[in-house]
Amino acid sequence: MKKKTLLLMMLFVCLLTNVEQKANGKPSPPHNAGLFGSSYLKDSVVLTSELINFNGASVLMLHNNKMNEETIDTLPVIKGRFTVPVDLIPRPQIVTFFIIVDGQFNGIKTLLAPGYQLSLKADVNNWTRRNMKIHWDGTGSVINNFYTEINQHLQYYDPSGKESFDSWYQRSKITTDSLFINCTRLYNDSQDDNYAYFKNLIYSDVNFNRLNELLGYAYKLLVLC
Repeated sequence: MKKKTLLLMMLFVCLLTNVEQKANGKPSPPHNAGLFGSSYLKDSVVLTSELINFNGASVLMLHNNKMNEETIDTLPVIKGRFTVPVDLIPRPQIVTFFIIVDGQFNGIKTLLAPGYQLSLKADVNNWTRRNMKIHWDGTGSVINNFYTEINQHLQYYDPSGKESFDSWYQRSKITTDSLFINCTRLYNDSQDDNYAYFKNLIYSDVNFNRLNELLGYAYKLLVLC
């Protein structure tokens, strides 16, 4: 009974964390003349994207709207290119683009804010699971390089039994915290007014990812009880 009570408390804490993040405008569950030419840049656009070898007609964008509600918009893709209008990004936030390639959903997590003139360039043929090769440029690129580096090294528990969950959890925290410190030294942008906010948001996102693994592990234990 004590074991069940403890696990239920862990589940409650994880769910409460998720609710608090949404209350603060944090998601739960990504313009540059050199890239597209100066005529392509508009003040009303916060992101221009080029997906090389992508033949789809649209991508889905998960974001928070003006009412701070999580919503999904469909963005048209023309010759592999799409843009994000500034009116879809009323405040700094994490945005996820869902792109279908060979029948599979691929997600790009992006940090967008009003005033950004960010460009994204990626060859979809070079994507592998959780390791997308993305080139960022323009205003907001530094923090997005930071975020991409973190996302490519997120820690996931291997349920095969080669390592106990407790051991993995402690090792994962040390590994991701060390990576976060290194990225803080490598990627710094004093010109970006949103840098400090996004850096804290990235750290919260990393911890939420770990809590999500804990939630999944706790659920399996409850099912076995």
